[in-house]
Amino acid sequence: MKIYYIANSRIPTIKAYGLQIVKMCEAFTRAGFDCELVIPRRPPYPGTTEDVLKYYDVKSPFRVTKLYSLDLINIDVSGGINKLLFWIQQFSFALSLKKYLPKTSALIYSRDQFALYLLNGKRNKLIWEAHTLPSNLDSRLYKSLFNKLHYLVVISEGLKREFARYYGGKIVVAPDGVNLEEFSLPISKEEARAKLALPLDRRIVIYVGHLFEWKGADTLVLVAPSLPPEVMVVICGGTDKDIEEIKKLDPQKRVRFEGFTHFSLLPSYLLAADVLVLPNKKDGGISEFYTSPLKLFAYMAARRPIVASDLPSIREILDDQSAFFFKPDDYQSLAAVIMTALNDEHKSETVARNAFEKVQKYTWAERVKKVIQ
Repeated sequence: MKIYYIANSRIPTIKAYGLQIVKMCEAFTRAGFDCELVIPRRPPYPGTTEDVLKYYDVKSPFRVTKLYSLDLINIDVSGGINKLLFWIQQFSFALSLKKYLPKTSALIYSRDQFALYLLNGKRNKLIWEAHTLPSNLDSRLYKSLFNKLHYLVVISEGLKREFARYYGGKIVVAPDGVNLEEFSLPISKEEARAKLALPLDRRIVIYVGHLFEWKGADTLVLVAPSLPPEVMVVICGGTDKDIEEIKKLDPQKRVRFEGFTHFSLLPSYLLAADVLVLPNKKDGGISEFYTSPLKLFAYMAARRPIVASDLPSIREILDDQSAFFFKPDDYQSLAAVIMTALNDEHKSETVARNAFEKVQKYTWAERVKKVIQ
């Protein structure tokens, strides 16, 4: 069966959404679909390449088609004009998309609701994968989109509850996933540290991911000075601008910032850790109820103890037998729980083992199977 995965995004990218989209396309291909990723033709993201399959080291190749779009959104102008340029790009890509797609019925899967909104829902089977909660779900635009959709895929139960208030169709909850093969490296913790030039004589606490405020990396930075000197905090990820800002919270230089880390190095970093931290904030929204962090499943696959914020979104996947929980945004609680995870080796081994057992059902292959069913 042919499936068109539509992504009006710049891919490759250093952001997690690009990896998630590519992994889904690869999993659809492995499941027997003729999957085609359709994206706009745009300049490559700084630090990446034009070749999507090569950049993401795709083992099961799929077709990548790049369509024309009028890309003006990077012009440095005022906010109002920027919004107009954004919509020009959206419309131009949608027009190219309508011309490109077959005139016969097609199965179309996308994280971009606007692209789906402009497509024919009677002729095509439209599936929207939602990762966030729009603020205007009761608007005409979304009412029209919901009438066109065949299915809605969401990444958490929290999102399902909110969407169910407006959408009466089938909602599939499919949390994000991981490729377990990438974390089966035949190297020890010591070998991973040697590869990354990390010290062998210190206990290492690692966070990976972007530095958006709701992800809580700043909480970990502020906690670092209260940890014993033999404990090193390492943060992998973030743009240069974000790193410069968060470094202001670390005048004692207790944190080692690795900067943007290509996903191929992620397993090595996680295997080099003693503890992995997921410090999401209690924000009443995406962090607390709706997210499904890619890093969470990578942490679980790495078989290292996880210290996580005690939030409903995280509790959908982990429990007290598979993670150490701390009170969100509480520095003292985070510091105490990190030390418990470092000092209680028996419990840490048990927690890490239980998390690894849980993650077996959160592979990309299992996620695609759930969506297909």
